[in-house]
Amino acid sequence: MMAVILVFFILAKTAIFYRSEYHHALNRVDEKQTLIKDMQQREKKVSQIDKEYSNRLQQALENVSQLEHSLSAGGRLQFAATCNRTHSTSGVDDATRARPDNTAERDYFTLRRRIEIARAQISGLQAYIRSQCLNEH
Repeated sequence: MMAVILVFFILAKTAIFYRSEYHHALNRVDEKQTLIKDMQQREKKVSQIDKEYSNRLQQALENVSQLEHSLSAGGRLQFAATCNRTHSTSGVDDATRARPDNTAERDYFTLRRRIEIARAQISGLQAYIRSQCLNEH
């Protein structure tokens, strides 16, 4: 009879131990699932940020290209420039307008593109930091 009670006691302790381990495992699974859901939400938010700022960058670069095409088609770009005048004794101004040389125009548009890229990258990084690192939603 004592052996039966001892076996029953051992089985009961074993059952309690494994039940406790089962509940700990369930809790860990729940924690992991919560973590996975949080990571998926963050990934979705980061993807939205990336898409938004990539679109902004694309639009800005298209605007620069449109400005460049407009200028090459005879449009005007306004900034400080100097005229190369031929010295004449008549005192009449030349009919040519001030215009940067081709290298200056190329450099100008290169800088505009780089500024727009930097602006988009900085804005995107700031949005990422606010939404992911500082948890500002």
